[in-house]
Amino acid sequence: MKTIFFKFLIKIGIFNIFRRVLQKDRLTVLFYHSPKSCLFNEHIKLFKRYYNLIQREDLLSAIREKDNSVLPPYSIYITFDDGHVSNKELFKVLKNEEVDAEIFVCPGLIDTKRAFWFKKFHGKEKNMLKSGIWKNSEYHMFSKGFDYKKDYDQLSSLTLKQIKEAPLNVNFSGHSMFHPMLTGIDKERLNKEIKDCYDYLKNNVNQESYFFAYPDGRFDSKVRRIVKKNGFEAAFSTKYGFIDMTKDDVFSLKRIGIYDDASSEKALLQACGLWSVLESLFKWLKRLFTSFR
Repeated sequence: MKTIFFKFLIKIGIFNIFRRVLQKDRLTVLFYHSPKSCLFNEHIKLFKRYYNLIQREDLLSAIREKDNSVLPPYSIYITFDDGHVSNKELFKVLKNEEVDAEIFVCPGLIDTKRAFWFKKFHGKEKNMLKSGIWKNSEYHMFSKGFDYKKDYDQLSSLTLKQIKEAPLNVNFSGHSMFHPMLTGIDKERLNKEIKDCYDYLKNNVNQESYFFAYPDGRFDSKVRRIVKKNGFEAAFSTKYGFIDMTKDDVFSLKRIGIYDDASSEKALLQACGLWSVLESLFKWLKRLFTSFR
């Protein structure tokens, strides 16, 4: 039923209105985590019908010149956060479709069986840790037996061999060493997380690492300053929105999240901003109906 509704919104032109108003002269950067390759392939094929999927060099030019006009209208760039080992299955799709993408990796997990902390916590506890409400969140993790440097039962991250064998249009940039909440660690640890990440990529990956993505999108002025100081040219948050290079800070660039399990039509509505409006409307209607009970 939902898919029929999404197709209806696309067919009657509401999707196109949002696309023209919000995206024609702005850059849209999408981010995923670990989608299935077959579903991701469907997303890419549909995006190609309505957007220009730009190359990394185009993105870099727009950032350096602070000018959207160097990009074609309706530009999209694809990114992935964390560098999950399952991302390897996407390499073939990206190569066959000739689509550039940026994968933000955590070198502290590469070639180990270390785990992402958010895979070891669930429900309310996980949400509390992500929210930053608990100032001693890392102490809480350690008290529950989690250790950033502990090996678990399986690979979580892409290996260095997989990274080096990736197609040339698949690019790799920084996401910190171990994916901590950067706003909740001390300055010495913060600098090490970012500097070691940059140095690892520079010394081990056969390409330049220009970009950084803040873990869970969380950053403040101190984090921003240290990312810039350590050699990255731009940084991406998870703040919702489209990018105007003439106005936006290149160290707090906005992105649009795409659900890993979204249908192609839902992904299209998320990409253009319409899904955000629908989601807010559904929540408002739910509260309204609840209040009448």
